[in-house]
Amino acid sequence: MKCVTNALLQKLYEAMMLHTYCILAMNKRAKRAICIILYTKAGMIKIMNQGAIFLLEITMLVSYGYYGITRQWGLGAKLLFTVFILSIAIALWSIFAAPKSGHRLEMPYLAIFRGGMFFIAAFFLFQTGYKNIALLLVVLAIITQVVSLFTER
Repeated sequence: MKCVTNALLQKLYEAMMLHTYCILAMNKRAKRAICIILYTKAGMIKIMNQGAIFLLEITMLVSYGYYGITRQWGLGAKLLFTVFILSIAIALWSIFAAPKSGHRLEMPYLAIFRGGMFFIAAFFLFQTGYKNIALLLVVLAIITQVVSLFTER
């Protein structure tokens, strides 16, 4: 077992934007080195939080769509409103909160923006009668945004 050189470790850190440790282990069958990346606790929490935020984002879009389609309007108006509200939500999210966006907000403004979008989704769920799911969405949104304040830079 040998530790990877500092240069390679630095490149891995820059590429993954996480604190990483890399250990070289020899694979006896293939006779080649295999790099095993172990994440620190902070890195694992960040990855889990990003996964939770992604699931909340999907839930947000579903709640926006469900709210629009359950309005007591004619079919054309419901469809138009649903497409409009989803388009606005997707456009705002892709401009201000997407990881590769050129205009991505910095912390803490990103957490406030994401929390606001999730709270609107919870309000829509509450209005359609899904009060327990709305409460769960609010609690998860608060937890994920507080965690992201400490893990994202």
